[in-house]
Amino acid sequence: MISMTGYGKASAIKDEYEIEIEIKSVNAKFLDLKCYIPKEVNYLDLPLRTTVNQHYKRGSIELRMHYVDRTKPQIRLNEEKLKNIKSVFTKIRSILKTDQLPMEYLLKEYDLIEFKSTLFDRNDFNLDIVAVLKKAIANQQKMAQKEGIGIKKMIVKSTDMIIESLLGIENTIPKFRQELFDKMKARIQEVLPLANKQNLEQRLMQELAVYLDKYDIQEEINRLKEHIDTLHKYISENEGNDLGKTLSFIFQEMQREANTLGSKYSNYHSFANILLIKEEVEKCREIVQNVM
Repeated sequence: MISMTGYGKASAIKDEYEIEIEIKSVNAKFLDLKCYIPKEVNYLDLPLRTTVNQHYKRGSIELRMHYVDRTKPQIRLNEEKLKNIKSVFTKIRSILKTDQLPMEYLLKEYDLIEFKSTLFDRNDFNLDIVAVLKKAIANQQKMAQKEGIGIKKMIVKSTDMIIESLLGIENTIPKFRQELFDKMKARIQEVLPLANKQNLEQRLMQELAVYLDKYDIQEEINRLKEHIDTLHKYISENEGNDLGKTLSFIFQEMQREANTLGSKYSNYHSFANILLIKEEVEKCREIVQNVM
């Protein structure tokens, strides 16, 4: 089981450059990748996205890259621009009657000198970027797997509590049925004091059988137990992607059964157990939204 939430960081330090990549993820229904990389390496956008897509199927992924360039840049003078500026300043000089040419101002304001790094043409630099990304992803996956183990433990604990509550509810059924029978019998005897009581018990049992059928919750209890068995099978055998969607569907079905159970069997004997079941199912539904 892998969580969709995680953080990973990796770096490479060489004599002429440094690379650092961070990747973090949070839960999302679909894959949403945001890349924040320097504009100088935009040519690697597709390889970086392809690498990320190979490791993630869902989640909101944020990738950030930083680099330090220590290579000696190529320096080039833009002669054409300088010639054009010179002609303009020649006119200005003749008007102002001055021979001074503000060289520092020219160089600063008009980008006459261009600096070009040789780093982006180097294959080793480009390969190192992809390699660092893979390391960052691996570190993020380690954290996601660790959180996934925690989620699995919480689910197992919750389902154990649900099973215990279901057993508690089953133990209340005989007493509930007896109380229901006694109440019905007392009520009938109260409203029909002059009725022939010879067949009252038999008639009462027939009516009670129909009435109790409306309160039969064994089917809901059995289905909840079956869902939990299926759940345990998936979390113990399936560690791949899309497990979260399957678990979410199972807990959705469990929630439906728990609601039916509560509406059919709402009494003081079972209230605490039914409330606990609903709370644990709802908690697990929220938790599995974070499972890959």
